[in-house]
Amino acid sequence: MIKQHCQVCSLNIAISLLCKHKINLLFFSLAEKFRERIEAKKDKCPPHVLQVIEEELTKLQLLEASSSEFSVTRNYLDWLTAVPWGDYRFVWSLFFSFLENLLGW
Repeated sequence: MIKQHCQVCSLNIAISLLCKHKINLLFFSLAEKFRERIEAKKDKCPPHVLQVIEEELTKLQLLEASSSEFSVTRNYLDWLTAVPWGDYRFVWSLFFSFLENLLGW
């Protein structure tokens, strides 16, 4: 009876370690995805934005994957790394699109 209880406890510990390892792999793959995205734009990206991205990556590492804050932080990082930093054609096209709608051109 005690031997079975010890086996069950060992199994539970092993499962919890595997889950923790899986969550760490999830964070690692997300962090790598965001780092790869920003690497190409690093020279065009403002320094304060790079600092925010690093802070958010650190925060993402500390959060539980099932929490809503994890999803918010992941989406924020997704948005920050998807913005075409330094490509002002994007900004101008938005501006002209806004003017066209505003003026009815």
